Amino acid sequence: MIISKRSQKGQALTIPSILLAVMVVGLIGIFSFEIARSATARDQLRTATESAALAGAAALASFPQDDPAAWHGQAIRSARSVFSRNDIFGELMTNASLGSGTPLANQTLLEFQFIDPTTKSVVSQGDPKGKVLQVTARHGYTPLFAAVTGTGIPTLPIAAQASGGLGELDVVLCFDCSGSMEFETNITRVRRTWNNATGKIDYLVQGVGKETSFGMRPQQLSGGFNGALRGPADSATPPGNFPPGAASDSGFTDAVVNIDENPNFGGLSEGGFDFPNVATLVEASRGNLDSVAAFNASQANTTLGGVVTPRAGYQAKYFELARKHTHPFAEAEEAGKNFYKLMNRNTRAHFGFVAFNARVGETNTTSFNQPNVSPTYAPAGNGDFPLPGITLSSDPDTSNFNECNTAVGQVVPDGNTNIGGSVERAVRMFDAGARPNARKAIVLFTDGEPTVGGPLSGNPFSNCQQAAALAKSKGIAVYTVGLALDPSLVPIQRQVLGDNVPTGMAFIAGNESKFFQVTSASQLNSAFTSIARHLTQLVQ
Repeated sequence: MIISKRSQKGQALTIPSILLAVMVVGLIGIFSFEIARSATARDQLRTATESAALAGAAALASFPQDDPAAWHGQAIRSARSVFSRNDIFGELMTNASLGSGTPLANQTLLEFQFIDPTTKSVVSQGDPKGKVLQVTARHGYTPLFAAVTGTGIPTLPIAAQASGGLGELDVVLCFDCSGSMEFETNITRVRRTWNNATGKIDYLVQGVGKETSFGMRPQQLSGGFNGALRGPADSATPPGNFPPGAASDSGFTDAVVNIDENPNFGGLSEGGFDFPNVATLVEASRGNLDSVAAFNASQANTTLGGVVTPRAGYQAKYFELARKHTHPFAEAEEAGKNFYKLMNRNTRAHFGFVAFNARVGETNTTSFNQPNVSPTYAPAGNGDFPLPGITLSSDPDTSNFNECNTAVGQVVPDGNTNIGGSVERAVRMFDAGARPNARKAIVLFTDGEPTVGGPLSGNPFSNCQQAAALAKSKGIAVYTVGLALDPSLVPIQRQVLGDNVPTGMAFIAGNESKFFQVTSASQLNSAFTSIARHLTQLVQ
């Protein structure tokens, strides 16, 4: 009986112990499961937050308006949209709301702040110094055990934070300003001569079309230009001349841009300057409408007296409008300036610039010397035309944004295309002035193919493939933009500039280099914006 009693007593004591052990093990299992599950929830929240920050950064890089409040608002909308498409345990966070407090059960709060990358401090929304978007997400995590059993286990707040948009970037734009950058411009060729019978200047239209000879400095008139009709007294300054001529004379004396964009110029007025006919384009381009004295001395008054009123600035206004309507140059200039603006606004960038035709811009004062009218017309003399190169600055407070933006607006189309030389020059800029912790990128734009190659000034890296290989060795990405208005250029540019062929510059350079090809000048701004967006993501 004693043994049996002990057995019964021992059995009575063992059952609760086993139950307790089972309960403890179960609780430990539940606790471990909840820890793992909450960690998963944190990971999912972090992924959503980082994706939102990346989307906001991309919006900062591509939103084109200058209104900082609208710019920040678009970044927040993009970030919220991406965040809402993420989920925690299959539940999309479409109901995430703005707030910074402690979230309730299953509630998600989002907070957006903009950071000044220089001071690292938070600035108000709409402050242009706010170039970093910081996203903070808070979620009221409810343990699964509490959700299933209805017990009063408290909600566990979890949080994640991510920033996007602004890393240090050193970027150089290589900008093609070769002669083909004017090939799509509507022009009129005119023979300006003195008519003895009427005692007036005649302006005989010799043809209209799209070709390389027109009145944007340097004019480089050729292909039918008749210097003899201009007379030996002509010069680069007003009033010009009025030599005798006859209707039977061949050739043209002037080529002007149709600043109304029409194949046949129909007239235009802007800013108080009237251009009612082709004759006024001719005289404005010569400078004969800038004063009454020039107007009368050139005899332009014999035909245009009472039609237009001379005033200072006529020639400058003509060249301003001619630049705006020179194609594809005008679109490329706008895209280049917009690229600088986007990168300056959305990254801590330092900028360089290399203009190139057959030559390559070395310094901010580099220029090339060309005839003012034609190589076959000496009386007009020669002029110096800007071909700037703006070197990167290692000074942390000097971005060169204004200098580079101005340089884009100074160049004029002329000559051949030295792609390799321009990229090699850009690489040397990084050797001289790049910041040690900055990402490095070259953006190359061209509307053609390389027509100048081989060693330039003793430089062994002047051809495209060698320049790209040099960039790769320095850790520099090369983004190439090819404008192929002529369909025959499409395969050529892919071979020279591409990112998926062994001969392509972007392929050779590596370092996440990419090739963008467009077949319309209207697509250039979109291509440059895509590069700005990619670079913004690259430097986060």
